[in-house]
Amino acid sequence: MVAVTHATPGFLSLERPAQNAAVNALAKLCIAKNDDWLYSVPAQEIPGGLPDGSLYIFFAQNEVGGFTAMLGSEY
Repeated sequence: MVAVTHATPGFLSLERPAQNAAVNALAKLCIAKNDDWLYSVPAQEIPGGLPDGSLYIFFAQNEVGGFTAMLGSEY
């Protein structure tokens, strides 16, 4: 199971389907690339794309062992 414990304002501004698509993509990446601390999901995998010209959503492991979701422009 993947725990997204924190999110930046930019990620939270995305529509719920876009947020869900990003987290689902993260879960697949975690299975494929077991035990990494930084994952990226390209904009083309997100319904409706991303604002601010961001090309990726990043998920970085944080101090509580979960991941922080953020737009590329916030990384």
